Amino acid sequence: SLAETEADDAFSPVRGVVTCLEPHPSANVRRQLRERCLALAGHRGSEEQVSFSCAPYRVCPLGAHIDHQGGTVAGFALNMGICIAYIPSPEDDRGEIKLAATRDGEGEGEPSTFEMHVTDDPEPTDDWTAFVRGVVHVVRGWASEKGARCDAGFTGVISGCPGGLEGG
Repeated sequence: SLAETEADDAFSPVRGVVTCLEPHPSANVRRQLRERCLALAGHRGSEEQVSFSCAPYRVCPLGAHIDHQGGTVAGFALNMGICIAYIPSPEDDRGEIKLAATRDGEGEGEPSTFEMHVTDDPEPTDDWTAFVRGVVHVVRGWASEKGARCDAGFTGVISGCPGGLEGG
């Protein structure tokens, strides 16, 4: 059973609200992701340089995918999702992207790793790295159109829920 906790975490949008769920990601998950990110980066960098970005999973009991046609959706976010802890690549590794992905925030199991350079052309693949390759390709194209630089890289650790979630 879940114990009631007060959402007093600095990252919580409902600070001070009593809930039966902990904020996502919990302080423990953030700490573990930060440590794993720094380890993947060869401990080059400090804890303060590690940034986080999270996207909650969502449930759409009514209207799933009708929003693509402008319809109404009765959906809500869950207190779980996918997070990335990342740190910029140092100058001598400029443009290198190094990622490790796990299915949970607790470090269980062997992570899947991936490396590429921002100048690499995306290769067709049918695993999670296809998303990363596609984003790099799109951002590189956008930067080229705008005359902006797109040569920085990063090292990151991506984590989702234990066991994952089913559905689309």
